[in-house]
Amino acid sequence: MGNPAERGVIMTKKLISVSKEFTETPGGRHMADGPYTGETFREKFLFPALQNYDQVEVDLDGTLGYGSSFFRRSIWRINKRKRDDKARVRQ
Repeated sequence: MGNPAERGVIMTKKLISVSKEFTETPGGRHMADGPYTGETFREKFLFPALQNYDQVEVDLDGTLGYGSSFFRRSIWRINKRKRDDKARVRQ
């Protein structure tokens, strides 16, 4: 079986640049914490991309930094959900 590309399956890919498409100053956990939180990023960027593409890559470069609350609400929650679906999330 192996890699889908080796089998002739066309896989769609999406690259999301946090700094270019979302903000250079991400922070906070919940939408109520401000406009550029992990929850906002997850709901407006990650979930739609995961529904529409086979592979999603998130470029974390170019921001002023990340708080753990941002990652906890966005990336970690995706990883937890995908683990339940037996999908692979590479960190």
